[in-house]
Amino acid sequence: MNRRLLVVEDNKDMCRVISDVFEDGDFSVCTVHDGETGLQRLKEEDYDLLILDYRLPGKNGNFVLEQARQIKSSLPVVMISAYGYDARKSGVMKKGVSEFLDKPFSLDTLTAAVEKALGRKV
Repeated sequence: MNRRLLVVEDNKDMCRVISDVFEDGDFSVCTVHDGETGLQRLKEEDYDLLILDYRLPGKNGNFVLEQARQIKSSLPVVMISAYGYDARKSGVMKKGVSEFLDKPFSLDTLTAAVEKALGRKV
């Protein structure tokens, strides 16, 4: 079963790494580099998981998260950030983020977070 993963991350190298990891499995991965485009993709297509950076150009991850909840409230979200202080983490976790990963993180940590968010082994 091919799962659809949307990655909203402004760092193109990070997007490439995430794509490489999950496209080797049973995922089809779409990457975008700003919040506005991410929201547009969520409106146009159905995804099984969202990996979302907190700091993005234009609309930040918190805003994208709030809008994503209105588009598809049940969408699992893994948030990533190099700026993940406790109050920020707590705030987004209350909005239903499955996992919040501090950059830099290992690919094993990311894979485990995705597994947990989807409730299964990747």
